[in-house]
Amino acid sequence: MRTRTAKKRQIAATTARNRLIALGLAVREAREEKGMSVAELAETSGVPQLSVERIEAGEPDPDASAEKASKPELTTLGSLIRQAREQKGMSVAELAEAAGFKRRRLVRIEAGELDPRFDGLMALADALGVSPAAIVPTNEPGMERR
Repeated sequence: MRTRTAKKRQIAATTARNRLIALGLAVREAREEKGMSVAELAETSGVPQLSVERIEAGEPDPDASAEKASKPELTTLGSLIRQAREQKGMSVAELAEAAGFKRRRLVRIEAGELDPRFDGLMALADALGVSPAAIVPTNEPGMERR
């Protein structure tokens, strides 16, 4: 018999996987609408072609985790997650359980010591009821948080 936490973790993982697939389909559709090949998109975006292929296939990109975020980016990410959690009136333990994390892992993410990876970000955003863009730092002009 599964515990509630294990079931929530499985649901969060399934949700993250479904979002990854949806993202891949959206990227492929946009690329095809522009009449671009995978190679052209890779060249234009500066993303390796293999990564573009994996994204479009809805697969996690192991190369993305090899490029660790810098400490300032992780610190900003952690701060945004903490702010969103506090705005929702959630404790660390409540968010950790809702996202399928161990409490200590979330503490380290909020402290900027640990990179939550894509599926972890998706689970956190889902548990917080916010768009992933609301908890991901960006320096792009015109990118607004919602």
